[in-house]
Amino acid sequence: MQITDYEESLLRFVESDTPTESDILNEFEGVLIKGQLKSVIRALKDRRYIKPQKILISSFTSSDGTDVTSTADVYALTPLGKNYLANTTPNFTSFSNINNSNIASNSSNVKQKIDISGLPQDLTDKLAELEAAVKSKDSNAIKNAFTYILDKSVDLAVQVLATGLFISK
Repeated sequence: MQITDYEESLLRFVESDTPTESDILNEFEGVLIKGQLKSVIRALKDRRYIKPQKILISSFTSSDGTDVTSTADVYALTPLGKNYLANTTPNFTSFSNINNSNIASNSSNVKQKIDISGLPQDLTDKLAELEAAVKSKDSNAIKNAFTYILDKSVDLAVQVLATGLFISK
């Protein structure tokens, strides 16, 4: 079910603050009049996205031995409200919107082989040394060659890691 922008704003405010009704009225003052805001709160409660609850503010025993507690009525998200926000919030860890890059699966920029024709001779030699070290499974030689490549060209080192060292001359 789609909710209005005001309802979503209020839902996000409740998520971030666990506010009292007066906090909500103060936050949205000038945006909505009191009656409209109460309608938005009621709509979210009816959909079971938020619920009123009491929280303990303070508690102490007075000098005559009676317990004195102070509570406040606040609004909190329900599991349904949390689920709505989770489903409508963009997932920033998703790579689905990255286009024309080495990350996108259909990218024209993805290379399967490292073109070494334009590289300096020392890097070309180290790539060959790295390839030989990988084939012989010599961990010290791999470390030394890759460290040298990394120091000289981070881009090349990333490409070596990303492609698995398929070299074309």
